[in-house]
Amino acid sequence: MIDNRKYKKTGKKKKRRLKKNVRRGCAVFFWMLALSLGSLVWNAVSPSFGDSVEEDTVAVEEPYIAPEDTADVDPALTERLAHYVETAPRIEKSRLGVYVYDITAREDVYGHRDTVPMIPASCTKLLTAAVALHHLGPDHAYDSSLLMYGSVSKGTLYGSLIVSMDDDPFFPSFDEFVQALCRKGINHIEGSIVFDLARTDTLRQHHTASPWDISYNKVPLLMKGAPRIRREFMHALSAQGITYHSNPVLAHPWLQGLSKDEDPAEYRLALSLARSQSEILARTTHSLRSVLFPVLMYSDNILAEAVHYHIGHAYDRWTGGGWSTQELTEKFLREEMQIPSGEKKMLSVNDGSGLAPANRFTSRFLAQLLTYAYDHPVMQKVFIDELLPSPLPNRRGTLSGRMKSEKVHGRVFAKTGTLAAKGVSSLSGYCLGRNGHWYAFAILHEDMAIYEARIFQDRLCELLVK
Repeated sequence: MIDNRKYKKTGKKKKRRLKKNVRRGCAVFFWMLALSLGSLVWNAVSPSFGDSVEEDTVAVEEPYIAPEDTADVDPALTERLAHYVETAPRIEKSRLGVYVYDITAREDVYGHRDTVPMIPASCTKLLTAAVALHHLGPDHAYDSSLLMYGSVSKGTLYGSLIVSMDDDPFFPSFDEFVQALCRKGINHIEGSIVFDLARTDTLRQHHTASPWDISYNKVPLLMKGAPRIRREFMHALSAQGITYHSNPVLAHPWLQGLSKDEDPAEYRLALSLARSQSEILARTTHSLRSVLFPVLMYSDNILAEAVHYHIGHAYDRWTGGGWSTQELTEKFLREEMQIPSGEKKMLSVNDGSGLAPANRFTSRFLAQLLTYAYDHPVMQKVFIDELLPSPLPNRRGTLSGRMKSEKVHGRVFAKTGTLAAKGVSSLSGYCLGRNGHWYAFAILHEDMAIYEARIFQDRLCELLVK
């Protein structure tokens, strides 16, 4: 017979033990939950208290940039370049010049026939730009203006107009000048119109270049010769209904009785004084930097020749020393770049665009020129930051369609050159290596297929930035 009292006691004990265990389990659960939440909160805020807490990080591969004080030439790069040049297919080694210079380490990296004079083609424009920037400065302005001397009565100017024109290749037409006369209420000129022209001859290519390289219809207005400039101005006056009658008696007092051909120096001084006493009616300016942009970025031959001529004209206007562009180029090579006389004799500079096949540069000289520009902050900024083509979306210029590999994006800044009739292809500029070093390089090809030469050049640039 079962003792109900004993069973009830035993059942009560089990229930109490079960409740106790449940309470313990719940306490442990909530304690563990509190610890977990506290750990999460601590991990979230602990970085703000310092670097004492270590965190798991994911390694991200970044390009190696050497410290600024690292200046060692990479011997592996020299070996790669030598192997590439020696084994490159379809490249005639005897018609190839290559030179690479480590600007950061100030040491030679590689050279192949780097002292042999070859045709540089449009890489000549690098020298034109460097000489212009040195002698004139990047902010030098082409300045053209229309000046008036005399009095205006009932629509008639009694006096002189001075049309002072720089050899500005961007000057579009005389419309703005003539409109300034209209705003002044002038419909007739009684006196004289004096043309003060920086360039009186017509822009032409070098006699060794092809006659169709610079066609007359593409030459800027102010470089088509004095007769054409005078004719265009008179046409612009006529189109606005402004008439002109020559009356020497009413000409500017300083210019009366003077002839430019008989006494150029005295006439020049008198014209300068007349300009200083005249009222400016209209004026246009363009900076040298704006003209150099299409010269280097898009290899504009006409503008390159315009800059080449302008260097001597502008420098002579300031100094009165009768300097020509050729003499100023020689002065730059001798005094600035300090090219030895023996090496300078191997160079031949006949124009500013590179159209002349008589030009001769060495690949070593081009790299020296680029190193000189790199060492001068103004030129470095103009070349690397602004004007040289680069395989970037907004700066391809003449590199359009070339160097599509992302390896070279933002790391190559170079001027191209091509003379298809001579089988000439060139590339010269800067490369930024993955080790942080800047390189100046020059590649000159002669008597080669242009397409093959460009493939070779692009691949060599990839090796430089690798």
